[in-house]
Amino acid sequence: MIHAVKGGRKKNWLVADLRGGRFGLPSATSRRSRSPSNLNNQGLVRARSKAGLRRANYRRHCLNPAINGRSTAVRRSSTMTPSQTKQRPVKDEEFDAFLERALAELHAKQAVLSNSFGIGGNERFVVDFASCLLTFFVGEAPTAEASILPLGTHSLDKQRYRWSWSDEGLPMDVRDASRKTQALYDLTGFEMFKQATIQCDQTMAWEIAALSCSVLAAHGAYRIPNGSNQHYVLIHSIHQFP
Repeated sequence: MIHAVKGGRKKNWLVADLRGGRFGLPSATSRRSRSPSNLNNQGLVRARSKAGLRRANYRRHCLNPAINGRSTAVRRSSTMTPSQTKQRPVKDEEFDAFLERALAELHAKQAVLSNSFGIGGNERFVVDFASCLLTFFVGEAPTAEASILPLGTHSLDKQRYRWSWSDEGLPMDVRDASRKTQALYDLTGFEMFKQATIQCDQTMAWEIAALSCSVLAAHGAYRIPNGSNQHYVLIHSIHQFP
């Protein structure tokens, strides 16, 4: 559920001013938005080091019925473009190649956001989930504004990921827009991409962001800390203030 913490009370507010970790993080462990992990530079390294675990993580959510008692897969080209028809799960080597490419693409896109717009080094940012805007500040001066698409919320306590299209705390038009991520189901045949919630760790959450960023041709991804929850969004466009 999208929420912010302010003044010691929790409310379903869709706009949050994140200064000094004031998004529900305890002061002793709070992170300012300048932390590079919000742009996942470090998370990507960890994600790419766990190739042996990925297949099991995704396959265990793949609940398509087996044919003749065996799971089957259809052949796809290396480009793996989405279709409008239900797909059976992709082959292991196809998915692994897709995921590696998506992670590499996101790493490059994050570098552009950091180097060209200073994202990840800002003192403060404000997120407006209703308007799908993420504004970055240095002091009181806005420096850049991004158009975003909410992806999902990862619960660190429960190790659970909820897709934004199923989040009742978001406006319906935002949830409808977030359903574009279900193109990953058309692409892979993995049921996890159309289930409201899934079991998920931080590494897998960043992998989901990378896959979504690739298939939706976004400019990058951002992680918004909120206590034990981490909100993941795609950055679709960004401009700097003069």
